Amino acid sequence: IGAPREFDEYISHDGEEFVYVAHGTIEVDIEGELYVASPGDSVYYAGGLRHRWRSLSDEEVRLVVVQQNRPPR
Repeated sequence: IGAPREFDEYISHDGEEFVYVAHGTIEVDIEGELYVASPGDSVYYAGGLRHRWRSLSDEEVRLVVVQQNRPPR
């Protein structure tokens, strides 16, 4: 997964999410709090939180994104 140069609209989903930055630098916006993540960094956030990210790199961004979606009850 890559990252856009500008923030898109917020998204949210029930599952937790883990993002590992393999290449490039991103800025992550979680409920209005901004975090910068570079190669080797990771970000985790609980399900239900509004979030989005964008590239801060001139180079291609490569991310590993793992989502844990809870099965319906």
